[in-house]
Amino acid sequence: MENLEFSKSYYPFTVPDCVMKALIPETAEGYGIRQPVPALIALSPDRMDAFLQAYPENGAVPAGSAACAAGPASPDWNFVKISGMILPRNARPSEYDIGIGVSSRGKVIAEFRFNETLTLEQQVSFERYVPLRSDETDLFDSIGLIFDKKT
Repeated sequence: MENLEFSKSYYPFTVPDCVMKALIPETAEGYGIRQPVPALIALSPDRMDAFLQAYPENGAVPAGSAACAAGPASPDWNFVKISGMILPRNARPSEYDIGIGVSSRGKVIAEFRFNETLTLEQQVSFERYVPLRSDETDLFDSIGLIFDKKT
């Protein structure tokens, strides 16, 4: 692991609740760290780009606009950006199932998985974006990686 980091409230703007639920429906019901069973998702860079294109001018949709006419603008949301770079040291190329574990209050509450073929000295970079209500940001404590070699 060359680096592994996360940045809370990654964007300089927040997203109203009604917009988030309309553009990322997975956040509408039972989503968040404070749920009886915590539930989080991680967006790929492509899906994040699609979100930013659908959310005009990176935050310019006012709470009273048509996008929010059917629901409340509060609470507001932002994203946690998770990124890292892996520099493989394995002797032969191997396929790995890699998990990004998210912890809150000392417990792993979510794991986001992806597959990569790791080859000696060939860097692999990754990034994911986790939608998170602003009032839950402080509950997002840490991240860690889990590597499972596929046979």
